[in-house]
Amino acid sequence: MNHDNSKARTEVAKAPRRLRGTRVGRNLRVVIMTLAVAVGLFAAVSAVSGVESAEAQSADGVLFGAYAQPRGGETSIQAVQNLESSLGTRLPIVRSFQGWNDNLDNRFNNFAVDGGRRLMISIKPERNNGSEVSWRSIADARPGSTIHNEMVALANDVKQLDGEVWIAFHHEPEARDRQSFGNNEDFKAAWRAIHTVFEQQGADVQWVWTMTSWSFEVSTSDRRSAGKWYPGDSYVDMLGADPYNWNQCRNPQEQWRELEQIITPFLEFAEQHPDKQLVLPEVGSAEGSNGRKAGWLDRAADFLKESDNAARFAAVIYFHSEHQGTPRCNWWLDSSSSTLNAARDIAQDPFFQRNNPNATPAPSPSPTPTNGATCTVRSTASGDVIEWSNRGPNVGYNVRRNDVWVDKTSGTSLTNHGVNSGTYVVIARGNGERIDTTCSRI
Repeated sequence: MNHDNSKARTEVAKAPRRLRGTRVGRNLRVVIMTLAVAVGLFAAVSAVSGVESAEAQSADGVLFGAYAQPRGGETSIQAVQNLESSLGTRLPIVRSFQGWNDNLDNRFNNFAVDGGRRLMISIKPERNNGSEVSWRSIADARPGSTIHNEMVALANDVKQLDGEVWIAFHHEPEARDRQSFGNNEDFKAAWRAIHTVFEQQGADVQWVWTMTSWSFEVSTSDRRSAGKWYPGDSYVDMLGADPYNWNQCRNPQEQWRELEQIITPFLEFAEQHPDKQLVLPEVGSAEGSNGRKAGWLDRAADFLKESDNAARFAAVIYFHSEHQGTPRCNWWLDSSSSTLNAARDIAQDPFFQRNNPNATPAPSPSPTPTNGATCTVRSTASGDVIEWSNRGPNVGYNVRRNDVWVDKTSGTSLTNHGVNSGTYVVIARGNGERIDTTCSRI
């Protein structure tokens, strides 16, 4: 790659975002890009290899995924499957929300990674009985204590998922309803503590620090200001912000805002951390009128495709749901036919699949075994021997016993040593389909 040309492109990215889209900004961009082209042409003449373009640099693109809220009696798995069916492709990343003492090695998370999807898990330090686990108690937890043991259990659960997992510890900590958990210093200390435990347990995850988009807009003296909540570069892999276009849904004074407008302060903050990729873990827009939401999605996609954004963003995860407050704002991707068509175009765009091997076609809503694929279990002195027939193109198999992960393999058999009981399933990784409903014991 020609470094001089790369530097010229970098100067475009460094141009103040408040100037972009203005006459001054456009003129500045033209001047800089003209210089970049000149440098590139010179290098092309003097170098053996051609200059790598900005488009080539960002060829991997940005993942477009979703959180799908169950509705109409759906399970969480069915909600994702039905959304994928509507979009005509498998999502390359999905999101789940988990409590403090949840088992993260659960049906939904297994479904996500077994199907080749990346998985972003938000962990809220709140027990199933509703009691809160304060940030300070997490920060101060010592080995052998209940809270420390619970962090170890969370880390070990993630290790069993056998997929690419991103973790957000207590997303949007600055929000008003989080104040009972502690202050910003408590949060940062808790983040570092759980990050350290995961590392000690060998849980290979990506840490996504996730704030509201508003936290990047308020004054730096405000309690909610994002910088006050940042745990430090050593403890964060990706920076996240949750932008919503409310358009008077929540407050009559709130106006329609494009994605670029909403996240510009976030991008300015990110310039202080140039080595971090960016994520939008929750994105949503009100419907508006006359296909306005569809246009919002189209313009958001175009904005993310700009070379400087394509190089920085790892993923955008749409919040296919509705605001749970009053009123209930409509974020659904199928809130209108035009919105669904726009979402389908984005989801099927190779740029937003980022080399996802399972991009098309969409998975069946009920991934039942086909082509006569079968699985059997034999009890031997060494333990259960599980054998199955090949399930077509895939990247290996996951074996589970009583819904608990046992092991993975690239072959078509596995011995579960020391065990002669239980119900097994085998999942073909890469297409997420079961070899059989359950493996027959013979």
